[in-house]
Amino acid sequence: VGAGVIVVDAPRKFTILNNRLKYFIRQTTPVLFAKGKFPYSHIIVSLNSTSPAYLLQTSLEISALSGVPLQVLYVAAPKSLRNAKMEAELADRQRIVRDYEALERINLTYTVLEGNPVRQTLQYMQGFPNALMVIGNNPKQHISPFEPHIPFLLTERLFSSILIIPSVPA
Repeated sequence: VGAGVIVVDAPRKFTILNNRLKYFIRQTTPVLFAKGKFPYSHIIVSLNSTSPAYLLQTSLEISALSGVPLQVLYVAAPKSLRNAKMEAELADRQRIVRDYEALERINLTYTVLEGNPVRQTLQYMQGFPNALMVIGNNPKQHISPFEPHIPFLLTERLFSSILIIPSVPA
């Protein structure tokens, strides 16, 4: 396990079979894919992760250190397709955001969208061309063209800089 952050001077767009991207996504150290959009106007954290509290805490620290406003995003399945587990995850994300607001005495902009996490996130990010996207990742998750891997697909398609933070073991 390394310390610090790996910074990759990323092209504006990757290809689906890019082994360089796969190599960096599998790292157990945070990786920043810098795409030339600095200074950042916003930090947008996606809570579509297995460790949303850790991701939000890290993003709050980055926001406080940089003085850049933080926005929180979660993309849930459409209401008609959600089961009890998905409803519990949605409620858990809302509770985490409210807990951090009370703890830090701040107001966070929390947006919940419904639909495909990749498409909805890309559409949401169009409103923030100079934002830094922060997402969580499980480095052990398999990456292939036939299995959706949200951090890989977002890094491949997003034109903004993206910080990928490996998830904390439960």
